[in-house]
Amino acid sequence: MFGLTAFLSAFVASVVIAPLMGRLARRVGMVDQPDNHRKLHDRAVPLTGGPTILISAVVAVTVTLWLNPGLLKPTVDDAKFLGALLVSGGLIVVIGMIDDRYGLRGRQKLAGQVLAALVLLPSGIIVHEVSGFGFTMSFGDLAPIMTLLWLVGAINALN
Repeated sequence: MFGLTAFLSAFVASVVIAPLMGRLARRVGMVDQPDNHRKLHDRAVPLTGGPTILISAVVAVTVTLWLNPGLLKPTVDDAKFLGALLVSGGLIVVIGMIDDRYGLRGRQKLAGQVLAALVLLPSGIIVHEVSGFGFTMSFGDLAPIMTLLWLVGAINALN
């Protein structure tokens, strides 16, 4: 039931927020102009996908927790993680918008991604070991560094 609540609230939020963000983006000039070379769209396209997704996800989590207040009662660590995830996601969205608008260099984007991943580490998201195919690899004292590398890799994979 929680998954359905989250899905429906995210869907409704995105349907409502996307056109509003699109209008705002056009008003402030956050649009991608066609160039008849790589950008083959017919007209200017708003660069507001990231904020729309982030806001929709926040709405989904908020509605789900509001309708099911006991979900986070078992542990404060869940709330701490969600807060860190919100800050980290916000950083990624801001970096993406700056990149869309002004064009960042690769190392600048990487620095932002590392910062976003570093925000998550104190929330308790540390991978201590991985297992697969009957083999287990323990990271020991390198676990925070390996987690950071994994998070940055995941961010880049989605980018």
